[in-house]
Amino acid sequence: MGYSGGSYGTSWAAQVHPTYAPEIRLVGVAMGGWTTPVGRYLESLDGGPFAGFLPSILPGMLRADPHLAAAFDRSLTPAGHALIAAGDSKCMTPNVAQHAFLRMDDYLTISFGQLLEQVHTSIDALDFDPVASTAPLFLYSAVHDEIIDIAGPDKAVAQWCADGAPITYTRDQLSEHVSLAISATPAALGWIDDRLAGHTVPDGCSTRTVQSMALGGA
Repeated sequence: MGYSGGSYGTSWAAQVHPTYAPEIRLVGVAMGGWTTPVGRYLESLDGGPFAGFLPSILPGMLRADPHLAAAFDRSLTPAGHALIAAGDSKCMTPNVAQHAFLRMDDYLTISFGQLLEQVHTSIDALDFDPVASTAPLFLYSAVHDEIIDIAGPDKAVAQWCADGAPITYTRDQLSEHVSLAISATPAALGWIDDRLAGHTVPDGCSTRTVQSMALGGA
């Protein structure tokens, strides 16, 4: 089985696979545009042009963690509860379009920063696991991503590589967050196809910085 998807689901699949579903033969995982550390990422979205990611991201996080859900439930205003419910019913693109420059403080009884501090244990648990993946990883990030600081993925890759994870990591100079999702797709799917076909992946880690994955840089 190969896996390619969003940052939370993909990193989770890679890290918990040996204990959660050892019966599945996971031959490779491709992941791009991933967020770490999560708390800093959420704060950076708040009040900015991509604040609409928050009503898309938060509902899933709340469903996954009862402690997180309880803390938000206590702190959300009626308008805040409506925001989360409405965001959960829409795709990410309309949320981002509708809620540019949204400030979570307007939907909470305490500041967003205070709330994140109260639940930092739950938020921190969503960051990359220091336990390296046993399945080969194909990772890619935009150096100048306007949403995600590449320092987080760089740090995670360095730690996983030091622990012996098999990683192919590409840093894209020209793309930003959305364009990378498009330009990297052929390389990511091609890499997954190779794993499913049984082609061997090189041992160890490799990191490359390319102009653009759209130009064939993988």
